[in-house]
Amino acid sequence: MRTYIEQMLERLATLDAENEYLLYIARWKPFPESTSWLPPVGPNFQAHLKRFPDRLLRNLEHGFGVRVTERFLLPNVDLFHGCCQVIPPVKSTTTVLTRHHFTEKVTAISDFESEVFDACVPRADFIITPSQYTKDFVVENFKVPEERVRVIYHGVFDPKPVVSKDQIAALQTKYDLPKRFVLFLSRLIPSKRADVLLRAFKKIEDKVPDVGVVLAGRPDSVHGGEIEKLAVELGLESRVCLTGEIAHSEVPQFYAAAEAFAFPSVSEGFGIPIIEAMAMGCPVIGARATAIPEVMADAGLIFEKDNEEELADRLLAVLTDSSLHASLAEKGHQRSALFSWEKSAREHLAVYKEAA
Repeated sequence: MRTYIEQMLERLATLDAENEYLLYIARWKPFPESTSWLPPVGPNFQAHLKRFPDRLLRNLEHGFGVRVTERFLLPNVDLFHGCCQVIPPVKSTTTVLTRHHFTEKVTAISDFESEVFDACVPRADFIITPSQYTKDFVVENFKVPEERVRVIYHGVFDPKPVVSKDQIAALQTKYDLPKRFVLFLSRLIPSKRADVLLRAFKKIEDKVPDVGVVLAGRPDSVHGGEIEKLAVELGLESRVCLTGEIAHSEVPQFYAAAEAFAFPSVSEGFGIPIIEAMAMGCPVIGARATAIPEVMADAGLIFEKDNEEELADRLLAVLTDSSLHASLAEKGHQRSALFSWEKSAREHLAVYKEAA
């Protein structure tokens, strides 16, 4: 979601000098004195930062229908875009909502957030989804008229990062990475199915003795420990590297260093890592789940979701067949070239104009 918001702001600032934009954020925690943490944008973009307890705001607006944002936190605006899956209850403003994905209900907090996200869908004037799969889900489950929903795909690195051998060597030293590894790059949460990847790798560990698994991303407070424990139970602790949260600038370096990218997730509205890996020449193996087959198309290898045997077979093929590896890398380059953040921003702007 962060990548989506940053890219939309950057591209809209380039494409649209006519309209005025307010970057509205409401939270209780004090904002930094400097605005350097905000994405760099054009002169027609202004930060609109308001302090208000987030939980209280959501309870008032989404529990009781009190129009706090409209009455007290925002000036009159022509259009409100809820790019983080939430729009406030409003009467006098046209709304556009981006629905990214579907929250897995794991904790009381995520239950509450899921209810808020779902409640926002029917009252949005226009809905943007990042895939046809997500559009179909919205139309079917929320009974939203199809003409109110627009599919706008995400983009990929532009320009494509150039990663040197020295950068890869430095990355391997910093995180103590194996020379050859399968990459899993995502937050460690249950729906991403890192456990499926570890069990699949266990089945082929003896056939690829020089290969490891790198789990790169911020761990969930509970699930991260469970994955680490599973690696020990499987006897893979020496073959599995958990990096923890990585720097945004290091993301393309991990793709460039990896032998393959495994994406066993079962909850994706799009799956930006798929096309990022492809853009960096890293073959992709993805689950047949949610939007993954749509985004990956025939440029990667598919396996039935949660099927460890099938994933193991796909991993072994990519890791041992150099011609298959090269073919997937080339197909991935071609597939990723079809996605553009500039095109995505132009299509967003068209929705804004139609809605307003």
